[in-house]
Amino acid sequence: MSGFLLSIIAQLVGAVLTFFVGMGLAYWWQNRKYRRLRHQIQRLEVQRKAGKAALAISIGEIPIEQAVMAYLKKRGMQEVFLETYHQPAMLTQNPADWAECLDKIKEKVRDLKQTGGTKLYLFLMMPVSLAVILGAILDNGPETIVYHYFNGVYQPIGRINAVTTKM
Repeated sequence: MSGFLLSIIAQLVGAVLTFFVGMGLAYWWQNRKYRRLRHQIQRLEVQRKAGKAALAISIGEIPIEQAVMAYLKKRGMQEVFLETYHQPAMLTQNPADWAECLDKIKEKVRDLKQTGGTKLYLFLMMPVSLAVILGAILDNGPETIVYHYFNGVYQPIGRINAVTTKM
């Protein structure tokens, strides 16, 4: 009888412990998601207020985020919100790889457009064919200033806006 009672108590204690561990993990996970969402909202709010954002896209071994941050700081543009996308692997001949990469870039651009920004600084290190598609995507977006890396320094080389794309 005592073995049977001890077994029931052990199962009850195990169930209670499992319940509390599960609740603790669920609480931790929800708080983690909440903090990440709150951080993303704060970033987007800052970006919306400033009206200016930078997008740095690099495909290949070398990420350009640090170089872009240094350029913005050097130009006194630290308040500009910087969104980055880096894909360390070069694109293959598989069209699905290109489509997946383009979808991720479109998502970044969509996020930037939703904030209502008025000016976008675009820094690229990517295949030219993808850059052309990106230009078409940005055609109906905010004024975009395109930068190119010359001899260790970024230089603005052109703008994408209603005037430059109108035929």
